Amino acid sequence: MAADRVLVWGTGNVYYANCQLLDYLKKQGVLKIVALVTKDRNAEIKDGCPVISKDEIHDYEWDIIVVAALGEMAESIQRDIRQLGIGADRVISIWDYAKKHAGTDTEYYRQTVARQIDVLKQILSASDEQVGDFDWMCARIKEYGIFPFRKQGEDILYTQYGMMQVVEEFAGLCCYISKLNIQTAIEIGVNAGKSSYIMCALLSRHNHGLKYTCVDIYDVMDSFDMYHAVLPSLEKQIPTTSEDYAGAGYDFVFIDADHSYDASIMDWQNVGKFANKVTCFHDIYAHEYDSLNGGIVRTWKEVMELTKNKKHKVFSSYPDQWMGIGVVEH
Repeated sequence: MAADRVLVWGTGNVYYANCQLLDYLKKQGVLKIVALVTKDRNAEIKDGCPVISKDEIHDYEWDIIVVAALGEMAESIQRDIRQLGIGADRVISIWDYAKKHAGTDTEYYRQTVARQIDVLKQILSASDEQVGDFDWMCARIKEYGIFPFRKQGEDILYTQYGMMQVVEEFAGLCCYISKLNIQTAIEIGVNAGKSSYIMCALLSRHNHGLKYTCVDIYDVMDSFDMYHAVLPSLEKQIPTTSEDYAGAGYDFVFIDADHSYDASIMDWQNVGKFANKVTCFHDIYAHEYDSLNGGIVRTWKEVMELTKNKKHKVFSSYPDQWMGIGVVEH
């Protein structure tokens, strides 16, 4: 099969975070990058490829446009593509392209899962000093893999099978929870489960009777049985929601489901406020959800006020701007 002749549209953070995958697909003969398309053209050649404007697209022979952008930038690119008269059948996001060519039946996927399971084993066998060391934990997270939605550094495994986390934020949380004595844990909104697996490994090191309950409305947990073989504390309860556990007193609660205000405050009311030791909220600065009745940002502010007599911790690399993890100590 001939390699796809690809135009990659977007040369910012998302492009750079996906370069590892693009290089892998090039080596596999899946694609050939014909050119990079950008609005901010400050070079003729980048990464060995011509850099062109949208007006030059029709001067090149290509099969498909891969959009390497998020949010408003991706929407702007899609508008430009439509104005150029290019059909939607010739356009794909970089993540959908990755799914198509580096799916779960590929060696790329098998190597990624094996690498992640090895990291989990490293955590399970680590000393208290190691798991409490911020630099050691950052190194493990980088080795485990981060979803390529933003470039965070050069020494990271970027993979669509990685965690949707900011390395430093999650490492800070991991060092913190590694010291907790937790017997029961529940995570509301596990998605693919990649963050869940790391947290379960940390909490189960000394808490051998740990029960880590994974809750979501759709079962998209990645290779659950393979990770469960290493982490027998994992319990998948899908499909369920926080309403199914209303009033239950878990030692550790992690809330990362629907990021609208109405849903996230309900998760707090159902299980978060009943936690025995710690409640964590993911994306406390995710203003992209503000249109959802104030979103998770509003929820975190209200929870802070409702628990002003308790201690709080925040792990954030982008204060009041993006992502962030908030903790209530009960």
